Amino acid sequence: MRDSFGLVHIAVVVDAFGPELDAEAAAAAIVAGWHAAAPDARLTVLRPAEAGDVDGADLVVTGVACFDWQALRDSLVTAAAGAAVARGVPCVVLAGQVSVGRREASAVGVDAAYPLATVDRDALVTLAERVARRWGR
Repeated sequence: MRDSFGLVHIAVVVDAFGPELDAEAAAAAIVAGWHAAAPDARLTVLRPAEAGDVDGADLVVTGVACFDWQALRDSLVTAAAGAAVARGVPCVVLAGQVSVGRREASAVGVDAAYPLATVDRDALVTLAERVARRWGR
């Protein structure tokens, strides 16, 4: 059976996860993990300034070092989630830490948020692969 996200368009727009994992490295790690689970997936990596430009995406994946109360106000996460909501597609957050509940996340348009056990490239690749498998059902 083919992964249902294998042939869809996923927009990836992330911020830095810390000094060792800048936005570009974090996006590359997410792409690597996603492709491990869904090799045929079409991923478009957007710069943080392009967070609102998710036209044609079937899923928006965003990320940040800490998804907390501050990230719920005028952040990359809220910009990406708002763009996803406007287009009627889900938004998933990968974060170094997640300290907001599902209700607060949902209020800004985030469908799910996943924390990292440790903030490094390998952990982010593994998390992206796990999330790709979950959202591929």
